Amino acid sequence: MLNQPIRKLDTEQIERLIKNGSLENGREVISDFFDKIDFLNLQSVLLRLYISTDIYITAKSFANEIGVSDEGFTEKFGSVDDIEKLSSADKSVEYFTEMLLQCIRWRTEVVSKTADNFSHKIKKFIENNYSKEELSLKDAADYMNFTPTYFSSLFKKEMGKNFVTYLTEIRVEKAKTLLCCTSKKVYEIAYDVGFGDYRYFSQIFKKHTGLTPQEFKMSKNNTT
Repeated sequence: MLNQPIRKLDTEQIERLIKNGSLENGREVISDFFDKIDFLNLQSVLLRLYISTDIYITAKSFANEIGVSDEGFTEKFGSVDDIEKLSSADKSVEYFTEMLLQCIRWRTEVVSKTADNFSHKIKKFIENNYSKEELSLKDAADYMNFTPTYFSSLFKKEMGKNFVTYLTEIRVEKAKTLLCCTSKKVYEIAYDVGFGDYRYFSQIFKKHTGLTPQEFKMSKNNTT
């Protein structure tokens, strides 16, 4: 009988396979996966269906996460209910091999399309919206047509840091420019760069520069 820990392990293996596999070695890796769980030798049809459902749901969830619609997935592989129609373990392995390979293919296509223009597009979005206090990772993900989870992962990979860190650094840099080059009050600058709370802005600014906004402004004035 398949217990919960085994089920979780199988799901994690599927996720890693899709996220890390390549089209060159995908078929071999998928075959190894089915060998490790001894899928072809499972005596219980119910147990095979249980594992098959896990594979289907995991693959479909990943496909949805990278932008493949429910309709696009089911058009190619049918619904989860269709799994019961697979006549044998061999047919199931063949079916899921093609499904997992297609997920790898979709992932490769998405990465190829987004890698080139992701940085430029998201930098422009943040540049145009950093002053909005309510700007969130979800807002940026929606703009890029990604789920928050996938966007967060891709952002860190392409930008070298997470979204919040990048946004905060942009806001601090904008604040430094305003402190140097305008006569605005510190609380006005805080608001202009997306901080509704002046005290919190001062804390963040000092954390990044080693100076309070007032100290930074004075140091720049003394050098001019």
